[in-house]
Amino acid sequence: MKLDPDKLRSALAEVEDGIAGPRAEVRVSDTTDYARFYHFDQLIRADYIRALDASNMQGHHYIVQDLTMSGHELLKKMRSDTVWARTKEKIADLGGEVPIRVLEKLLDSGWDALI
Repeated sequence: MKLDPDKLRSALAEVEDGIAGPRAEVRVSDTTDYARFYHFDQLIRADYIRALDASNMQGHHYIVQDLTMSGHELLKKMRSDTVWARTKEKIADLGGEVPIRVLEKLLDSGWDALI
């Protein structure tokens, strides 16, 4: 499956919005929506989201606890619709796919262009 920058952005925002208190959590499972699960999984593995692995014989599951500091920073960079649109144009120019770390660099350059 290819990484979709919009799904990454959506996943980070879902965690930030869904974690409203000390016992709040977001549950993610590969049995309900694999594309959503895949993007959460990639963000967890890249250390943008903190989660417990609750996988069992019935499938892979995460109990998402919060964004890491890197996750908060990445989401802040993604919030500006202007910067986001420019970043997606650059991604398209690069063939439509970039690693998450490159996505971050493109977002940084978009913010730098506003200053």
